Amino acid sequence: MWTVFVLALAVRVAFVVVTRLDPYSMVDSTEYDLIATRLLAGEGFTADPNLFFRPPVYPVFVAAGYAASGLLVIQIAQILLSAWTAVLIGDIARRLHPDPLAGPVAGVGAAFYPWLFAYVGGLAAETVFIFLWIASVSLLLRTVEAPRGRVMVAAGAVFGLAALTRANLLVLGPPLALWLWWRTRGIGRPLAFGVATVAMLMPFALYHLALGNGLVLSSNGGGESFYIGNNPGHTALYAGTLPPESVAGESFIGPMAQAYIDCPGLRCIYDIPMAERDGFFYRAGLRYIAEHPGEALVTDLRKLAHYWRPWVEPRVYSMPVVIVTGVSFTVLLVLALVALRRMTRDHVALVLTIAVMATLTAVLWHVQLRYRFAVLDPLLLAVAAGPVTVWIRRNGMLPFS
Repeated sequence: MWTVFVLALAVRVAFVVVTRLDPYSMVDSTEYDLIATRLLAGEGFTADPNLFFRPPVYPVFVAAGYAASGLLVIQIAQILLSAWTAVLIGDIARRLHPDPLAGPVAGVGAAFYPWLFAYVGGLAAETVFIFLWIASVSLLLRTVEAPRGRVMVAAGAVFGLAALTRANLLVLGPPLALWLWWRTRGIGRPLAFGVATVAMLMPFALYHLALGNGLVLSSNGGGESFYIGNNPGHTALYAGTLPPESVAGESFIGPMAQAYIDCPGLRCIYDIPMAERDGFFYRAGLRYIAEHPGEALVTDLRKLAHYWRPWVEPRVYSMPVVIVTGVSFTVLLVLALVALRRMTRDHVALVLTIAVMATLTAVLWHVQLRYRFAVLDPLLLAVAAGPVTVWIRRNGMLPFS
């Protein structure tokens, strides 16, 4: 697996050096930069009351990088974490499949899978999130094999850190604890997992309670995301009735959506206490669903298709990128489906639980393919190693023996 780490490291270094991508090219990047800068200035997470809270782990990570030396330190750290993620994916594959060769096979696949290293050079939470998420899955599987207290607590603590990097992961917490209870037929390990997760969430939650911002477990952007994915503008986007020049803004905060919630320019949110803003947007989205259930259902079905489609948006990415993503995920998905037929029942249940819950968190809120890249794709790489390993054994190809 050290060979896998070195290989993944080389691929990521080459990607950053050759592409020279703008690290601040995403909207998220500018917000992470702003929050990190204000953290270093001692202004806290609520320096600007008009900003929604971002989950805290990545802004703290960026602030630490800035304090150490700057962007280069952040890029180096992300490259190392991404390379180690390939090793963790190999570790998961080794636990899902009986053949020890599955670990290196999955690790090599993770080393070259494009969406695992696409964000290592920029300010985007994906790299840190994927590392923490996959580490928590690896530890979760270890808790079944080795019922040691340290492993159980570590699994929950790392999962909590991952949820503090991307908030929608919180939805997966109860199903994972339920799977752990079903697998071990005892309350001890799921209880330790849950307590450790909550313990990681508490400092940030208490911080916001002390400031009068209400209960914020990871981010207060859930309501906004729900509203973005459930309003008449977004329905028009998925129905294809928006003109191209309106797609960028109309489906999110354009006049159609704003008029529906009777909040011109969204100015009314500045008059609402921070603790109430999440509920404000949830109520707006739920009101739309209640008044237009048919359109909402069709939109969710279209979001479901979008979430699982292999290729990225052709209007945003170049055709070579569209083709590479389409081919890579199609192959990955086919191999994973084949592998599920050979895996044990408890492992299949784990994979399906994660797949279903991750899909729901995107479809019921707001779909972006990078949400799937971060949660499902690395797990599917570990699953897909099974049939590849069988093929290698049958054909006598053992490069890792």
